[in-house]
Amino acid sequence: MTIDELRTEMREEFTDVRAEMRTGFTDVRAEMQAGFEDVRTGLRAEIKAEGETTRRHFDVVAEEFREHTKVLADGIARNTERLDDQEAHHRDRRARLIERQGVYSM
Repeated sequence: MTIDELRTEMREEFTDVRAEMRTGFTDVRAEMQAGFEDVRTGLRAEIKAEGETTRRHFDVVAEEFREHTKVLADGIARNTERLDDQEAHHRDRRARLIERQGVYSM
């Protein structure tokens, strides 16, 4: 075999190796892209599920907050009624006392 034949054979072999490497890299890229897409899909599903769980939890907490707020508002309303009743009672009592004083001072 001559040097030129050896060069030609080596060039052909390198060309074949390059072609095999390109094919291999293309296959690896395709596998990696498919794997990344699977990961993305899984992450999106997990994020969506977690979002739904968080939303349900928030709805429960909000409902409990509404219930506690209603109890508090009812208590405040009742205390306001009691204070109004006491104020009316004291106003009436004061008016009677003033009326009595007017009767005695005549």
